[in-house]
Amino acid sequence: MTVQSVEEAAFSDEDITSLQAMADQLAIALNNAQLLQALEAAHAELVRTKMFEAMATATLQAIHWIGNKSLPIAASVGRLKEDLATLQDADPRVTASMGEDLDMIGESARLIIEVKEHLIGPAREYRPHPIMVDDVVKDAVVALGIPEAMTHYVITPGVPMAIADTMQLSRAFGYVIKNALEATAHVPSPSLVVEVAPAGDFVAVRFADNGPGIPEENLDKIWAPFYTTRGVNHAGLGLAACERILSQSDGKVSVTNRPDGGALFELLIPAFKGKSPATLLPSGKTILVVDDDDPWSQFVVRALTEAGNKVSRSAELPDDLTALDVILLDDVLQSGRSSEILAHLRKAGMVSKALVVVSRMTAERATTLMQLGIRDIHPKPYTTADLGALFG
Repeated sequence: MTVQSVEEAAFSDEDITSLQAMADQLAIALNNAQLLQALEAAHAELVRTKMFEAMATATLQAIHWIGNKSLPIAASVGRLKEDLATLQDADPRVTASMGEDLDMIGESARLIIEVKEHLIGPAREYRPHPIMVDDVVKDAVVALGIPEAMTHYVITPGVPMAIADTMQLSRAFGYVIKNALEATAHVPSPSLVVEVAPAGDFVAVRFADNGPGIPEENLDKIWAPFYTTRGVNHAGLGLAACERILSQSDGKVSVTNRPDGGALFELLIPAFKGKSPATLLPSGKTILVVDDDDPWSQFVVRALTEAGNKVSRSAELPDDLTALDVILLDDVLQSGRSSEILAHLRKAGMVSKALVVVSRMTAERATTLMQLGIRDIHPKPYTTADLGALFG
């Protein structure tokens, strides 16, 4: 607003004072109006944020609820298929049709559970601790049932320990491994090379497959949630979840195409730079470590033996179990017989002596272990302090 006059010296001192006072009041009013507008916008943004938070919480709760309700569906489908196979006088066409329907139900339940794990898994409480990366990655490979002939390991001697949550990290490894399996599904001689090596302040885990690779225009898209090129049976959430898991652990993940074909995923996990505190291990016990001959079992046998225990290691149970005080069982065995071993212990009345340790766990596996009588499932100890806490 302007006040003007064509006459010379049209405004007296009093006019100028009044106009200045009016201008000051107008400036204050305009400023207040701007502040009020900003306040209303901030309030609206706060309301939207709170609404989104409430929606996100409700959505996660709903996903968790739906996923849990889907768990018994998968188990029931398996039992129904077994019952269907025992029917003697049923029409083969009817049983075949029912089998197809059960397969569809089972696949849908599997996809629901998978989506739940993709969405909620990375959001679970993060508990980092020192770990042997090579052991975690080998457990992830074995748990997925990959043939030994397909997998090749390149482990740098003396690779340092890393700091991470094994449950989360093994989940990230699993997503990348499944991607490699899908990429090599139609390759005549599928191969997966797993390399573990130091990389500055990180421990690098590299997965190299001999599949067709990833189109250059899709290299950045694969990390986006729900992006998939593999059809409706794939949620497109695995690699997005992998990236979130690595980010929350201050790590990194990247992908490139190999010059000779196939994709190369590199996961960088922060190296552990601290020292494990001294701890008191049990002594005078007879302990059986049921595990493959690997660096983790070697560490456990050595530490418990030095503490004054009688320790043996085997991938199978001995005939005489009565002399054992503790049976330390790695739930992931190359033979895949951990459930069979636990069932034998339960039948022999020795399951109470079993300590089951895991580097990875799923809701389905936890349910199976509980059905076998296991109530306490422990994260794998990778330091003497964690090993002492396991027996404490």
